[in-house]
Amino acid sequence: IELPSGRKVILSDTVGFISDLPTHLIASFRATLEEVLEAEIILHVRDVAHDETEAQKADVADVLKSLGVDLETRDEGKLIEVLNKSDLLDEDAAEAYAELATRDDNIILTSALNGAGVEELLSRLDDLLDGDTTSLHLAIEPQDGEAIAWLHRHGNVRQSEPDDDGITHVDVDLGGPEMGRFEKKFPLIVRGALAEFADAAE
Repeated sequence: IELPSGRKVILSDTVGFISDLPTHLIASFRATLEEVLEAEIILHVRDVAHDETEAQKADVADVLKSLGVDLETRDEGKLIEVLNKSDLLDEDAAEAYAELATRDDNIILTSALNGAGVEELLSRLDDLLDGDTTSLHLAIEPQDGEAIAWLHRHGNVRQSEPDDDGITHVDVDLGGPEMGRFEKKFPLIVRGALAEFADAAE
């Protein structure tokens, strides 16, 4: 999806959660939920109109904790609680949840049906990602086309222009995890960019 800033991000849905998940199934889910463990931001989408919404929240917390993600102690900048189905709430409940959301920037009251709160959610994602972003100018040789494709898939490419020598100049924003993965996968390109920056600073 595209955020208000123009940054493109990938949203990945997980399997559903159930209470009292058997140990052998937790082991199976671990591989499926690796994306949760590596995600820059976790969106915990709740059905707040459901009678058992608090119990469901506890079930999700328990399963994630068994997988190594503690929602209570996790960095707040990595978790947004999305209180969905606000359109089904009665007036008192809607006001109570709205008040809760006003006290915490990482709680967003939404309705997927009528779009309420969605713009606020996208803006909040933008804000959180801005705090952990590295901006790079890269000069990528013709033989490194794989790196350009990788940046388009995983980063926010603001500009990508080839010059007369076939070198592609890329301005890109990378989140923390993506920056680490790019540096590991294409170390020579990153090293060249850092050397160029150091030369320019002298």
